[in-house]
Amino acid sequence: MFKILWSIFVTCILLETPVLSQNKDLSTKWRVPTGHCDPICSCQMDGLYYSEGETWRRKNEPCTTYRCETDGTIATTGKGCLYKNECKQVNSTWTEACNTFTCIEGNAVSFYKLTEAGCSTAKADCLRVGDQIEDGCNILECQMNETTLSLNIIKTGCSVEDACIDIGSYWHDGCTIFTCDNVNNTPVSRVLLDEVMQWPEGNYALLKPEAGCPNDVPGQWTEGSRLHFSTGRNYFSNPLTLHGNYSPDFMHHEFCIHGTVSSKPSTLKYKTYWEPGSYCILRRKGNCPRGFSDGYLMFDDKERNNSTVSTTSGDLPDGDYGPDTGLYFCCRKDGSVHTPLVLPKEENFVLFMNKGETACQNVRGMDHSIQSFTFNGESGDKHQHRGQVPSIRIANNDLTLQFCHYSHKGCGCTDESGAFIAAHSQKEINCTTKKCVSEKGKTSLEIVTGGCSTNGTCKMEGTTWTEFLGDTCIKKACIRVIDNGTIDFEIDESPPGCTDGEICQDVGTEIYRECFTSQCTLDTSANISMFKVIKADCPWLETCKASNSTWEHNCMMYQCDMSLVSGQYKWNVQPVGYGCSDGKGNCYEVGQNVSGPCFEAVCTLNENKTVVFLDVQKGACEWKDKCYSQDDVWSDGCVDYKCIVTRKDGNVNWSVKTARLACKDFNGNCIPVGDEVTNNCVTYKCSVLEQNRIGLNVVASGCSWNNTCISENTKWNDTKKCVEYNCQRINRGRGAMMQVTVSAYGCLFNNTCMDVNSTWPDGCRTRKCVVSRANRMLQRSIAPISAGCDDEGICRNVGYIKLTESCMKYRCMYNETFKDAFFSLVSGECRASDGSCKPVGSQWTDKTKSSCIVYECRQEHLGYLSKAVEQRCLDASGQCIEVGKFGFKAFVDGKLRDNCSCRPSQTNTRLISVFC
Repeated sequence: MFKILWSIFVTCILLETPVLSQNKDLSTKWRVPTGHCDPICSCQMDGLYYSEGETWRRKNEPCTTYRCETDGTIATTGKGCLYKNECKQVNSTWTEACNTFTCIEGNAVSFYKLTEAGCSTAKADCLRVGDQIEDGCNILECQMNETTLSLNIIKTGCSVEDACIDIGSYWHDGCTIFTCDNVNNTPVSRVLLDEVMQWPEGNYALLKPEAGCPNDVPGQWTEGSRLHFSTGRNYFSNPLTLHGNYSPDFMHHEFCIHGTVSSKPSTLKYKTYWEPGSYCILRRKGNCPRGFSDGYLMFDDKERNNSTVSTTSGDLPDGDYGPDTGLYFCCRKDGSVHTPLVLPKEENFVLFMNKGETACQNVRGMDHSIQSFTFNGESGDKHQHRGQVPSIRIANNDLTLQFCHYSHKGCGCTDESGAFIAAHSQKEINCTTKKCVSEKGKTSLEIVTGGCSTNGTCKMEGTTWTEFLGDTCIKKACIRVIDNGTIDFEIDESPPGCTDGEICQDVGTEIYRECFTSQCTLDTSANISMFKVIKADCPWLETCKASNSTWEHNCMMYQCDMSLVSGQYKWNVQPVGYGCSDGKGNCYEVGQNVSGPCFEAVCTLNENKTVVFLDVQKGACEWKDKCYSQDDVWSDGCVDYKCIVTRKDGNVNWSVKTARLACKDFNGNCIPVGDEVTNNCVTYKCSVLEQNRIGLNVVASGCSWNNTCISENTKWNDTKKCVEYNCQRINRGRGAMMQVTVSAYGCLFNNTCMDVNSTWPDGCRTRKCVVSRANRMLQRSIAPISAGCDDEGICRNVGYIKLTESCMKYRCMYNETFKDAFFSLVSGECRASDGSCKPVGSQWTDKTKSSCIVYECRQEHLGYLSKAVEQRCLDASGQCIEVGKFGFKAFVDGKLRDNCSCRPSQTNTRLISVFC
């Protein structure tokens, strides 16, 4: 009964308990998989019993492992932290997305925490909080914003020629001034007005160049000098562009001293700063500008005497100016000489080359040259130096100091080869013409024309040409190539071809020359081409005959035999049929008799069968269907002929020879060879011409003029027509002819010929002889080129104003219609009784013995008129009294009267009178 109940109890536990782990050790009878236990279970957790040695994990602690020990205690055998469904051991660390985590054991449970946070860069690198990285001209820092990590820009700038310019800074390219602005949190280069740039603030000094000291801020620069003597063996670089006096015996240095002023510049100036680099300046007032370290250099001057007293003047850099000369320098070496500084571009200046450098510090927009002077000191080599000093060399009592002279490069562009092109100009560089364009302060290079260099010459873009190398030729072309936006010009070559005179034939081309067919063939191993004969014919009397072909010629039959021997074609023309020709197109077989008007012959083949000929049995000379015997002479026109018979090697030959030659003149007469005849002013000579022809050859030519012969190239004048003529030979399509041509024209003026374009005076005018052509017509004219007005024998220029005694004003004016100048009335005035001129509309008063008359100048249709507009009376004091006034004194009939009045006259109301 007991055993049955126990079995039921165990079964209930098995059904209610989930399986957490299994123990596979079944050597003991009562050890069963997890969820079972012996009749007495060793360990209990969360209402579950576990056997000795059994391990398990709890649901709420999936990374902690428990073990049931033999004494019934529960031991922890492994602890960890659950991270993304993965257990991490206690005290272990791991990193994900630049964040580092650590698994920590707590009092009750294990947990992980973020021990270090970071930011991920674009290259997947990790930065810790506070770390910085450069990205172009941006400096990024890993920062935590509340609970978020991010890379934030803490410094930015403008990228200029591989250098970064801070926001708010200024620079120039030698032409235009720029600034780096922050626009919507983005650095932008902006063009500024081309004003003066300001030198860095502070106290320092520079050597004075030949061009003088800077003058960016009035009063900020002062000058000074130091004269000291050597032992007489100073020497200098060439050129030496320093202001001062440098000789083998002494050096007279001049300095530019930069100080401070309280007042601000009156004009806009852009500041510059001493930027990182490798260069030196002179110290002033005991301290170097920020970023520089000081040093000292002493020249061992010659001992003083009456003729070698060192002197100083003006403001000086820090130094010792006693028996020896010592200078304090400020040097910095916190950058590369190749990274350009930004300094004012308006004037030349001098910086010292830093110790250890072989090149000058690069300054934007400036050219520079390395110069030096060598001071020869006292024997014993007493020159001294300490601290940071410029590039010097001390040897054999000599102290050499190197410096850099900077000069304005000017506005322009620099191409990839380093060549400089001034703005708005163009230059040919390596066969390519480039133009520097400047717009809105930006310069850029444009290609005007492109070309390729070959054998010391330039080929323009698109040009094609051929280079001949013996049998091989190569076709070439100058083409434009664009690579990543950069334009270049290259020579494009075609595969090698074959030279055909001045033509380059492509591979595979066949040509037929001198009975041979050749093909252009490429030898790929040697990369050369040449023509090879692939077919041949037999040459025959300027023609070609195909192999094995036969043809008839001059009563003979021939055949072309062709063979190929050792790769070369051998040809031979063989006669295969024989016959004779009588010269009139008739053929005769060998042995056949041939007869003609003046001969009898037999067609004969010689013994070697190499020659076929007509063997003449009887013959004579034939001439125009007549037969002439040996030595007969006859005439044909102006030529005498003779029948000649010759015999050689048994052969007889009849031939007609010329016995006498003559020419037929224009009247049909025969002129012997060498005689001359004249016709129409041309002299001919009977001469033997080419190919034994005879004819009249021109030996002298002339022109017929007024029944007179004028020699060729002779000139004469016709004074009545004002024309110069010339006898010339004119070449026409069928030959030359003599012709009288006009060689010059003139203008007839007062029975005198004036040369073309000549000028002469004519009164107040200057005239010119003008000859022109219009619509194939010659026009001659006498044109006035200047004119004036005759003023009673005096010539007045156009525009002259003449005032007459009648107050009329005339102007000398040029009339285009008449091509002459005349005085023209431009205005007039009225003449007063005192002789003065009064303008139109003005009024004046004329006084008589007893009255005042007011006149007004008016312009009438006939001229200018002084018209009386008012009358008044004249008192004793000379004052004019208006009509109706009384009680004044006046002279009447020469006597002074009192209590007078001014009234209209009783006899003529249009007049006024004085009544007393």
